[in-house]
Amino acid sequence: MYYIKKIETLDLCSLCNKHDLFTCGNNTQYAKMFEVVNKGITKRELGYLLYLCSDCGLDKIMDIIHPLFKNVSIYS
Repeated sequence: MYYIKKIETLDLCSLCNKHDLFTCGNNTQYAKMFEVVNKGITKRELGYLLYLCSDCGLDKIMDIIHPLFKNVSIYS
């Protein structure tokens, strides 16, 4: 069972700016991240994407993005 969330681009962009996430990525990577996110993404997948292009640890990122996944749709 997967918990998939379609996250609003503005919400994710604001979160990244507020917590200095994805600061090590370039514009192409940033655009690709939003491409994936707009199709629906799990919390774990988003955490890994942000971790790859951020300076903070995965556990901290998972805590930061947790509020985005309060209400999710379930797909199996």
